[in-house]
Amino acid sequence: MIGTIDVDILGKSYTLRADWRAGTLINARVADPVTILTEFSKAQAMEELGLPYRNAFEFNMVSSMKIIHCAVEAIGSDLTVNEIGDYFMGEKMKDAIDIATRFILLFASEAVDLDKGAKKKTRGKPRKSRAGQSS
Repeated sequence: MIGTIDVDILGKSYTLRADWRAGTLINARVADPVTILTEFSKAQAMEELGLPYRNAFEFNMVSSMKIIHCAVEAIGSDLTVNEIGDYFMGEKMKDAIDIATRFILLFASEAVDLDKGAKKKTRGKPRKSRAGQSS
């Protein structure tokens, strides 16, 4: 199942899908979504440990607008990145960064759901390793 997020931009509602098309557009114009997720996870872990970490990716004004634009374009909208940027400028900037962050996180949550499904399918007797021990 592909993760979705509903957003309103310029008075119109969009259901953004964390699918292959959106992922490839984000990869081409911003960064690989998996790399973004990895950096996000590293930064969170280091912060929890109280250790400094310079995140290689930052959800800022430009990256957030590009991520939203890629997601909107992937579902067939003809909104431009400038229209999206103008809409979110000012007080709505925090909303744009939140939308971009939540959208990227959908790529991870779907991977986790797929991984859980795979584990359910492979349950059964433990396999024997070459040394004859259960793995």
